[in-house]
Formats: sequence, C-alpha cells, structure tokens
Amino acid sequence: MIDFTEWLPGVGLDADGGDIATLERTDAHAICAMAFSLDWRSEHARHSDQLIAPELNLWRDILPYELEPELMDRPVDHVARHSYRPGELIVPYQPEKCFNLSQRAFHRRLRQDMPIEPRAGRFYPRAFISGSRGIFPEEMRPFRICTTGGDMICCDINNPLADKSLDLTVRILDIWAARDERGGCCNDVAEMVTHNGPGMQARWRGRPTDFWADQPFARA
Repeated sequence: MIDFTEWLPGVGLDADGGDIATLERTDAHAICAMAFSLDWRSEHARHSDQLIAPELNLWRDILPYELEPELMDRPVDHVARHSYRPGELIVPYQPEKCFNLSQRAFHRRLRQDMPIEPRAGRFYPRAFISGSRGIFPEEMRPFRICTTGGDMICCDINNPLADKSLDLTVRILDIWAARDERGGCCNDVAEMVTHNGPGMQARWRGRPTDFWADQPFARA
C-alpha cells in the first residue's frame, strides 16, 4: 500500500514553522490533507490515477456531494468510496464537442522553434486550434486529435473520462484547524482528480494512437 504521508512535507506546520492545532475528526471548518484514487477501465486495461491534495478547506472547497457526508466527522485514515456512472462525476460526453476542422485550423507553428504536426490519438493544448469553436490562444487545456486525413482533422474537446464509469476512493491523511483567512481560491475536487492526465491513456474509440511519427526515438 502506498504510504501517502511521505508526500506531505510540512503538513502540520504554519508558514512560520510553528505548530498548528491538529484535530481528531473533520468538521465543516477544518483543513485536511486527502489522498484520492480514481479507478476506471479502458478497452485494454484497468487504470488507477492517484492525487494528493495537501490542503483542502472543507468550508470553501467543493467535494463531490455523494462523498461529502462520508468525510465529515471522520478521523485520520478514514476511507470513503463511491462509484459513478458515466457523466455523474463530471460533465457527460457531448457529441457536439467532437468536430471536424480544416487542416489549416491547426497552428503548426505555435511553437516557433518546433513545427508540430497533428497526429491521430494524441493530445495537444487547445491553443493549437485557437480561433475555432471559441477557443482562445491562451487556452492550455488538452484536446485530442481523433483522426487526420486529406484536408480535415477531427478534434475532441470532451474530457477523455466523460464516457467512462469512475470509482473514486478518498483517504483522510491529516486534519487541522483552519485559521482566519482573507480570500483564497475554491477547488472543485471532481475537476482536480479528472483533468490533465486521467483518461488520456486510453485509445480514442479503440483506434491506435500514432506514436510512431516525427522520429519518436530521436535523442538530442
């Protein structure tokens, strides 16, 4: 079993190195360190993606509502689990987010020092198709090239987990009292555990990803 506590340097210390009051159980005003395990299946494998959230604010941050009651008034090492059907934890798959574009719409010279070609199955920052479908040049969220051929490319901007069943497991690693705050950001846990990585391992509709173009084994 993974020892998640090794990943938590500094938990239990304030910015000045002083002690923070630890709590025995969670409450709505506590700060927590939590470990998340997201399990799902592709056509070829079972996948498990891990995430450590070293400082979640239980008053401000958004937990999946099915799990929130299972994480309140609980001690360190408590584990909660929930299984989600496709589209329950995150936005469901939307067919209109899979669309064709002209080859010219892919900005091959976005990186001036390295021209990039669109390859089937691979993920790219959305900036590569900025100007299409309301996408801005600064947008770094990933999208997938589904197929390429002739003058067209097929793009999918759905989350790659949008059509997958998901099992989410949460373990409480540490609990301590919140201090007075002014401002701060709000974290959506469902988004944290499902974006920028999970789901990208799977093929698009069973089709092999083109890993062999562009001299993949070249070394500098």
